[in-house]
Amino acid sequence: MILLVGLDGYDYRWAGVLEQAGYSVAPMHAPVPLSWVAWNTIGTGIDAKSWGVSDNPVDYLEFNRERIPRPPYLWERMAVSGQAALAVNWPFVLTPQPFYGTLVCGYPAPETHYVIPADQADQWDYRELDLSARWMEASEEQKARLLALPAREHLRNATVLRNRLALRVIEQAQKTAPAMTALGIMDCDRLSHYANAGMLDEQFRAELLVGLTEMVAMVERALQPECTILFSDHGLDLDAPARTGGPGYTTHAVELPDCQTGVLALKRSGYKLPAMTAQQIDVAPMVLNRLGIGHELAGIDRSVPQGD
Repeated sequence: MILLVGLDGYDYRWAGVLEQAGYSVAPMHAPVPLSWVAWNTIGTGIDAKSWGVSDNPVDYLEFNRERIPRPPYLWERMAVSGQAALAVNWPFVLTPQPFYGTLVCGYPAPETHYVIPADQADQWDYRELDLSARWMEASEEQKARLLALPAREHLRNATVLRNRLALRVIEQAQKTAPAMTALGIMDCDRLSHYANAGMLDEQFRAELLVGLTEMVAMVERALQPECTILFSDHGLDLDAPARTGGPGYTTHAVELPDCQTGVLALKRSGYKLPAMTAQQIDVAPMVLNRLGIGHELAGIDRSVPQGD
């Protein structure tokens, strides 16, 4: 089994924490450091802008409503070869379709259509999947209270929800034995927007990053994957100003070059990542090659034997 973990907003400048946890780490370029573009590029292995995903959020939502044709996601490619997948809290899934396995969509999936197959929806608490799900549902008064929370309360809430979700993933994966288990965690990104003062504090940030690696280690101990591939969709510019016309801070955007380097990390016996910049389209080939699934994708499997 392959474990694929996406840590939204994990900046390459924090790579040392992953290296200490036993990962081989490389920088990964985020040409469009916006989550809805990046996660769709990574999930399909094809540059999302090339098949119609705009860097304008309004256009993105319109794209989803119109159900414009898109390339297959990783889990759909796996289904064609008869291999099951479990993908949980994967954000910005466009027009989710039934496939061989379980998909639990992350933000911004509607409450009425976020789990495939639908008869498993009662097993996944919608409000525990992502802080933004609760944000989008909140009244203006509730949003004001959320923004007024101390940074450490944000961190405590994120930690509780993250670990609870990881335990649910472990339970489901042990029950269904998928060939790939994929998990999306939004904590770095969300805390940078709504607890920016905390993220600027070195001790606060260290607690978050160590907590993330401990959560992944818990999943690894339970599932014993053949390899773990970890990625982030972009980095973060924590010194960016408060966002205009909205709450919180804009810590990643096309006009902020300091947020355009995320991470690609690998934990696989006998293999490493070379010290060169990876591309977002490289993630899918790494997964498909390990599963023995042929593909036409242009990305490069960056993993190489340790001695090379």
